[in-house]
Amino acid sequence: MLGPGEFIPLGEDSRLIVQLGLHVFEAVCRQLQIWLAAGGPANVPRVAVNVSARQLAIPDLADRLSAVAARYEVPSSKLEIEITESAMMVDPDEAKDVLMRLRDAGFRVSIDDFGTGYSSLAYLQTFPVDRLKIDKSFITRHPNDPKTNDGIVRTVIHLARHLQMDVVAEGVETVDQALNLRALECTYGQGYFFQRPAAAEVITPLLRGERQSAGIEALKSATQAA
Repeated sequence: MLGPGEFIPLGEDSRLIVQLGLHVFEAVCRQLQIWLAAGGPANVPRVAVNVSARQLAIPDLADRLSAVAARYEVPSSKLEIEITESAMMVDPDEAKDVLMRLRDAGFRVSIDDFGTGYSSLAYLQTFPVDRLKIDKSFITRHPNDPKTNDGIVRTVIHLARHLQMDVVAEGVETVDQALNLRALECTYGQGYFFQRPAAAEVITPLLRGERQSAGIEALKSATQAA
């Protein structure tokens, strides 16, 4: 098994990333179709799919993704398109047009790894974005200074709210980090603490409510103890 950091750059350099991205998107829609048929829309959360800078340069990207979603009878509202700041800033005007088409097609749009790129706040205010995802480098708390990065995280949370966006903290790995983000009034968290990457058959019982992840149980216990 290879992590994305090992094969994504190869895909980018070889220009195969566009085909790879479409393949991944189709696999997501195929699985969503199964979940929707089994449990109905109310029991199936939105799934986020990463899109690279090369994919973002495709003018008809929204039409391509919409066609795949329609083929599997998946509502576009069940899909979220994630882009990085750096991908967005390769050609801001072109990216804005493509993102507008994605939003018009019913997809949600989020900025991944927020805080690590070089985007302008002026652009951020005009881009059609629904969610900011705070990069995990700001979530890790230094043992000698537990409040490290709290100011940055709090500022991004307030910024997102001002721009009427959701906010997600990436890279949550411990109950202390989860509790701290809750204290900072961060709406959502993502990371190994909640659930490690897993096959669809492992995730399905979670969607059905048949069990909860160990992270959720730990967070509940810590909250009750406090």
